[in-house]
Amino acid sequence: MGLIPRRGVLLFLLWAALVVAALALDGLLHALALVWVGLWLGPIGTALIVASFVYSYRKRGWIEAGAPRAFLRAHEALAWTGALLVLVHAGVHFHALLPWLAIVAMLVAVASGLVGEFLLATARERLGERGRDLLASGLGEAEIEKRLQSDSLVVRGMETWRRVHLPIAVNFGALALLHIATALVFW
Repeated sequence: MGLIPRRGVLLFLLWAALVVAALALDGLLHALALVWVGLWLGPIGTALIVASFVYSYRKRGWIEAGAPRAFLRAHEALAWTGALLVLVHAGVHFHALLPWLAIVAMLVAVASGLVGEFLLATARERLGERGRDLLASGLGEAEIEKRLQSDSLVVRGMETWRRVHLPIAVNFGALALLHIATALVFW
């Protein structure tokens, strides 16, 4: 199994670990009669997810300090941890449809982020490998650039995958805000 398929398996396992960890933590809270803790994990998880969007500000240049890669890693860690807490908050309770729609949208947003990361890393790696192979074959820099032009376009196209991820995240955000609003009204 090469590096690219292995990366895809690892990203899938990361998504699956989110669901399994949420079920395990929720089960532990139930076993310890601490179900009430889950109620407060929702706001904490939501705050972590909101904090993860600082990466978007860095990516757009609204924040200039810090390395973009560090912001990306923080985005991934905060969003994953926030999603975990929100999943535990949701538990396995079936009180209303809106919270479940928000949970599904959140899981889709996490999955789209992982898929985007996989596709972009794969495209970049393929471009690098092809460039090294062409260089080793003795071609000149101009000829290598010409042959890699379409591969470079694929990488640039994959770098804009957030055009898919962002609407998914906005959909989750809208559903989450509706859930929060209705929870506050009916609390």
